[in-house]
Amino acid sequence: MRIIVGMQIISFLLIASINIYKLNLLFEPRFNKVINSAILFISLFLVMIGLNIYVNSFISYYFLLVFLFPCVVLLFFKGNKYLIVLLNNITMLIIINSQSIVLSLSIIFRKTSLYKLYLYDKLNLLTTITLVIIISAELFITIFIKMKFSLEYCPKKSSLLIMNITLFSKVIVNLLLLFYLFYSKLYIEFAKFVLLFTIVGIGTDFYIIWLSIKNNKAEDREKELTILNEQVKYQYEHYKDLEAYYKDVRRIWHDINNHKNVISVLIENRQYVELENYMNDINDYLKELDKNMFISKNKIVEAICLNKAKLCREKNIDIEFNINIPEVLSIRDIDLCAIYGNVLDNGIEACERVESGREKKIKVESCVKDGYLSLFVVNTKELKKAVIGATSKEDRLKHGIGLESIKKSVSKYSGHLMLKDKWETFEVRVILKL
Repeated sequence: MRIIVGMQIISFLLIASINIYKLNLLFEPRFNKVINSAILFISLFLVMIGLNIYVNSFISYYFLLVFLFPCVVLLFFKGNKYLIVLLNNITMLIIINSQSIVLSLSIIFRKTSLYKLYLYDKLNLLTTITLVIIISAELFITIFIKMKFSLEYCPKKSSLLIMNITLFSKVIVNLLLLFYLFYSKLYIEFAKFVLLFTIVGIGTDFYIIWLSIKNNKAEDREKELTILNEQVKYQYEHYKDLEAYYKDVRRIWHDINNHKNVISVLIENRQYVELENYMNDINDYLKELDKNMFISKNKIVEAICLNKAKLCREKNIDIEFNINIPEVLSIRDIDLCAIYGNVLDNGIEACERVESGREKKIKVESCVKDGYLSLFVVNTKELKKAVIGATSKEDRLKHGIGLESIKKSVSKYSGHLMLKDKWETFEVRVILKL
């Protein structure tokens, strides 16, 4: 009896500690590393207690492999935190349901009580088979989800939070059923009920997971459509600007004879100072024309930057570009649009809140080096506020998709996003692997 109670209590505490870790992983508190280390220590401590209780029993290996490997180690490998939590939830569901199925089938086929099964350790063969099935299922589901959904359609924080609450409730119900199964005199009939309840629960669990992924997929498609519309708008405005540019070029070409005549007269009259000033004026005009029209070889990035440059001129914000990237990149246009567009939008919004009398300036640098695309943006900001993760946008879909979407696009290319608040300025650095 003590072994049964000990197993269930330790299982409950271990699952509880892992769920606390998952919540900590999702919400990223300030003392993240300290809490993670404490939870890892507690989890390992509980596993060692479990092994001590089940010493010289095959169930100790079941306890170690089924709980320690997928539930603790899985949470500590590097990757997308939402995907990690999703895979862990699936693993936990397999563990909980498999335990109920193993015990129910053992009672039904052996026609004996749960107490005698544990007392005489008659679960070895069935436990071995189940253990192989569980680990195989875990590996298959992990590989399938990473290949099928990768980082794109993993459920968001809210869905995973609800999933964790549901999972924890299922653990409590499962433990109560096992305790009742242990004490019940009608153990065969109740074992059949537990088996049916578990099978129905499995279908419900995976339907909830599938529904969460499907809803997130639809939400991502909607955001993707919004970005594509923004991309089309950037390109359309870029083409209009190009048309205006070529009109200016044709006008200059049409006036070239007039310029030649003026230059000839100035030379004949030996008005070299006036000639120099005249040539400088023409040169400055052409430079300004090129500056406003040619920023990058990559057409998507150029269209975005020109659109933001025009917006900055309207808002009296000084923006400077130094972009040296090739025409063709291995990064999808939609991700370029999301990253460059949203980073620049945030910079412009921060400059709009700068106090009167201070300079409003944005500096944009981007290049490709050693197989990586880098983007560095520094902008002036309001002195009294930090801007990391903050936004005053009421309509995120209209004005951009925010830092979360930047992080998502960065994760697709094994990249990094670095944010730094320097009191007077704010820096954003994005690095993407090509």
